[in-house]
Amino acid sequence: MSATGGIALFSFIPVLSLILHLYHDLGFLTTFQSVLYTFEVGKVWILTFILANLLFIYIVWIDYRKRTIYALIGLAFTFLLILALGWSSHASSLDQSKGFLIHSAHFTAVSVWVGVLIVVSWFSTNQSNWLSFLRWFRPLAMIGFAATILTGLILMSFVVEFKEYPTSWSISYGQALLLKHLLILPLMLMPLLIVFSFEKSCWWNHRIIQSHGQERKAS
Repeated sequence: MSATGGIALFSFIPVLSLILHLYHDLGFLTTFQSVLYTFEVGKVWILTFILANLLFIYIVWIDYRKRTIYALIGLAFTFLLILALGWSSHASSLDQSKGFLIHSAHFTAVSVWVGVLIVVSWFSTNQSNWLSFLRWFRPLAMIGFAATILTGLILMSFVVEFKEYPTSWSISYGQALLLKHLLILPLMLMPLLIVFSFEKSCWWNHRIIQSHGQERKAS
């Protein structure tokens, strides 16, 4: 539930940054109203704030664990928040339709891939379902990682041409982009670790079954 409050709060940071950049000429209150009601980033934040509050009320009132449809409705609210983020993205301001779709797909891939990992690592209580989890999460992680890389490269092409990427390191945007890409490198090991863990778990499971079979024959 607190995550919904974080969505409403942290999504306001770009709006506040723009207000602080412009308020010197018009005053804070006038700039605040202007940014919220005339700038896309302000309009999207209003929508995000409303959706986050609706999601909060839904989580408080509805026990999504009782029926699958309740969880799906919660996922629909979350997906609408992702679409709102895509609408306010820099790529969408450069190419409204393509930028919106690519950024939304990029953030969806990251949210599904990393979100599942966060939930499982935070809320799992034992390892009894580890093998069954790896069976469906392994392909999901690979698809999510591939989609993240592909859409990320397309988003980068909105601002920086691939051939100009090394020369962009001399400016702050290029340096931030390089840092982001370097931070992604450790994540590339994650699909390999998942595959290794899956194969190792299958191997140990096979050995345990074999040992039990041999014990039964011996008895």
